[in-house]
Amino acid sequence: MHADCDVAALVYGPEIDPDPVLRGFFERRLGEGWDVVGLLQERLPALDGPRRACRLRLAGEADPGAATLPAPHPEGEILAALGDRLARVIDRRPDALVLNRFGRCEARGVGLFELLHRAVEEELPVVIAVPEALFPTWLASSRGLAVRVPPRGEALERWWRSLGCGPAAPPRRESACAAWK
Repeated sequence: MHADCDVAALVYGPEIDPDPVLRGFFERRLGEGWDVVGLLQERLPALDGPRRACRLRLAGEADPGAATLPAPHPEGEILAALGDRLARVIDRRPDALVLNRFGRCEARGVGLFELLHRAVEEELPVVIAVPEALFPTWLASSRGLAVRVPPRGEALERWWRSLGCGPAAPPRRESACAAWK
């Protein structure tokens, strides 16, 4: 990774679900007309046992894909297939890339790690959710070249605007009395 990258690490604790924040960011960008792609995740209620299931969706692709995987995500065929499809979408140089997690696989340099590295090399703005417990590993992997963003929509919006990408701030309203002073 190099210094010209624009990566936002949405760092969250065990009590916080970052998926709605990522999904909201993704949907706002689409609504503003940006070309944004991502691997989005939705937690599903557990059917049997303590393991949670989640649905992964490749969003922003012409032919969206969806899959259901148990959490934590194994290095499975479905995740690999979605990663391959996402890698092909990166070839079109979208305006932003949203990734659901920097997880145990990525911490070991596998999973979506190469995809993340490629996006950074292409100088694409990237948003990725990073669990607080893996943040030290994330810092080492990113060589400290990412912005730490709290898991709140407004914090992510400030990061996006800092890249010169967001809508302009509304003009400050000034009263007539203040204007004449």
